[in-house]
Amino acid sequence: MLRGIGVLISKRQVVRLLIAGKQSFVEEARAVLRAGLTCAAWITADDTGARHEGKNGFCAQIGNAHFTYFATTGSKSRLNFLELLRAGHDDYVVNEQALAYMPTARSPDPSSPTSASIPIASSPTARPGTFIWTNSASRL
Repeated sequence: MLRGIGVLISKRQVVRLLIAGKQSFVEEARAVLRAGLTCAAWITADDTGARHEGKNGFCAQIGNAHFTYFATTGSKSRLNFLELLRAGHDDYVVNEQALAYMPTARSPDPSSPTSASIPIASSPTARPGTFIWTNSASRL
């Protein structure tokens, strides 16, 4: 198509132009997700799988009527979805509201020895950084 209008460029150069400097786009997409999650009264989420070059991949969509976020990952796990919801942050808050919700969601008993070591945030409005979830998430 480009050659048809007199532009001489290789396929590889087109690919380089498309992928170079994409970090600013990733950061902008995360900022949209963070703003959307902060302001949204509700969200929807969906994912779909597809194979590309012999490997499974998944595209997740998170959003509502005011914003949409798409992410392509190699996993469809719950931890992967939580990671997407954190929009680049690597921390999680487990507060009294979360602990009250866990039994209704058939989550592990918060009083069990497995869950007993999870620190509780001091208030239901605790901000990111209150609790680092990385080692405890797999136990829940």
